[in-house]
Amino acid sequence: MAISIPSECRKFRAAVTPMFLFILVLGLLGFFCVVLILEGLGFDRHALAAGSASVPVSSLVLAWLLSILYPASFSAEGVYGHSFWGRRRFVRWQDVVAVRAFSLLNLRWLRIYATGESQVTWLALFQSHKSEFREEIQRLAPPDSLVFNHLG
Repeated sequence: MAISIPSECRKFRAAVTPMFLFILVLGLLGFFCVVLILEGLGFDRHALAAGSASVPVSSLVLAWLLSILYPASFSAEGVYGHSFWGRRRFVRWQDVVAVRAFSLLNLRWLRIYATGESQVTWLALFQSHKSEFREEIQRLAPPDSLVFNHLG
């Protein structure tokens, strides 16, 4: 059964700029590696320049889509986030047993562990509206929530 964010919950979208930079760097590195593997050192520089021009555009589109398709949200009952593979997940506040920070280059997430569940719920901290994101957590989370320790 698919989990959907209730309409009364405010949705928070990840900031596009940090994701764009992350995807751009990985995309350009991947593109150059593929060219070197396929062509060796005797590649056509004009073709390389023309091909690499598509990486920034596709990086921007992908970052925008990820921001739109994977929002986070909070309710008085719990947190709406995602699994590592992108499936929407819901964790009730009282079921949170551990929260760990995870950083990859310029992107930070919280990994939320719940009792009785083997999957981790991921919550992006690189939000486009950081102050409102933090205020919403402070408003809806219980005072002893482990999430507060990692809001920085």
